[in-house]
Amino acid sequence: MPPLVGAFLAALLAAIGNAIFTYGNKTARAEDSPFGFVLLTFLISAVAMAALMAFQPPRDPVAFTKVNMGPALWAGIGTAITYVGFYILYSKFGASFYALYGMLAMLTTSIFLAIVILKERFNWSIGVSIGLAGVALGFFLYGQLMNQRAAEALTAPTALAGEPPA
Repeated sequence: MPPLVGAFLAALLAAIGNAIFTYGNKTARAEDSPFGFVLLTFLISAVAMAALMAFQPPRDPVAFTKVNMGPALWAGIGTAITYVGFYILYSKFGASFYALYGMLAMLTTSIFLAIVILKERFNWSIGVSIGLAGVALGFFLYGQLMNQRAAEALTAPTALAGEPPA
């Protein structure tokens, strides 16, 4: 399989998982304990990952743990922050705001982490695609602003005919 096809399929798998994750967050009734919901989500995910790990366990679990404890600590902290951020984003603002997350993720992950810290390869077409994503984000934010103004106009009190405006 060509690497780009593999990357596309992996991204598609993650996108499908994220849509399911978003649905769960958006439909949750966790106002009294949002962190409890996030923890429950994490525990279910951990059980699923443990089941998958049974198909490919580490050859030497102790050595594996020693080598990966530092990176796992960073990834675990990032996962917790991501879970909390997604819960707030989806439960308070809606799934359509994923576009906002997507652009911010491009800035923090694709540019800052990948290019600046990890020194991964970057070329003009990747830069153009990120720039166009920024333009798309601008249109998204403009659309959200228009929706907000329309909703405010619908709920604003109106003067009766013949009455002076307040």
